[in-house]
Amino acid sequence: MKKMCTIFDDKLGINSLFLAVFLGFNNSWSLENEQRVASIEAHIVNNQTNAKAISACPVDYLAPLIIKEVTPENTVFAFDVHEVLIDRHRPTIVWGGLKLFCKTFFYLLKHPYFTYRLTQIFRKHAIFEGMYAQIASEYPHWEKYKQDFLDISNTCCYPIEPMIRLLKSLKQKGFKLFMLSNMGSDTWEDFGIKFQSIAELFDGFYTPHKENSYVGKPSEEFYGGFRGYLNANGYEDKQILFIDDIEKNIVGAVASGIAGIHFLGHQDLCAKLTRLGLVLDDENMVN
Repeated sequence: MKKMCTIFDDKLGINSLFLAVFLGFNNSWSLENEQRVASIEAHIVNNQTNAKAISACPVDYLAPLIIKEVTPENTVFAFDVHEVLIDRHRPTIVWGGLKLFCKTFFYLLKHPYFTYRLTQIFRKHAIFEGMYAQIASEYPHWEKYKQDFLDISNTCCYPIEPMIRLLKSLKQKGFKLFMLSNMGSDTWEDFGIKFQSIAELFDGFYTPHKENSYVGKPSEEFYGGFRGYLNANGYEDKQILFIDDIEKNIVGAVASGIAGIHFLGHQDLCAKLTRLGLVLDDENMVN
């Protein structure tokens, strides 16, 4: 179980639980996967060790801001979703993955090559929806499990209320808000149904999708696509401030000319926004 839970912190994301279940319940857990887990654990420890230093020096990621005092007239906000606005309930994810495994157990027994192919796809794709799309294209039998996959992604979550209050406050001040996530376009559509009140706070969204071959963060191609999306919708004169909990995603954004804030918690974010000239309501300054 430790192996499966550790994978959730990798770039592959928590949405790939069902793949982790398959890997954990068969003999395909190779030395390569063991090395992957060790690498991920080392990365997590390193992030925790450096968290305070990062918090104290946010200016590195703000370099792309031309105007340092952000206002609705000069800046739009882009937010990641998971671990920033939405938290994950891991027992629910594990249970959903196990139910899907039970549904497909006999298929796996009848098609042993499929498990091997699954691990290949798992290693290739960083975006869950890209993994699923390739699985379904090669094995049409799996198309019927699409909603199961979406449910694992979106029914295991609950809103981080202080962050939702902050979104509403920024919206009331006139800022345009965009969702910038690796969850995939179909997953976002399903998310919007389950969390309609949150989805409605955004003025737009940009995600990996079939048309861009499921390229996502931290690729410069992805951030370039987001800039193109903003330009096409009349925001070419705005600077972008992006909030994400994964540091490498912020590094990729900055390399693409997008300012970023590494999300380390609600209060830390509020403190950084205050230094950028935003006046926040008292209710936004407490958890």
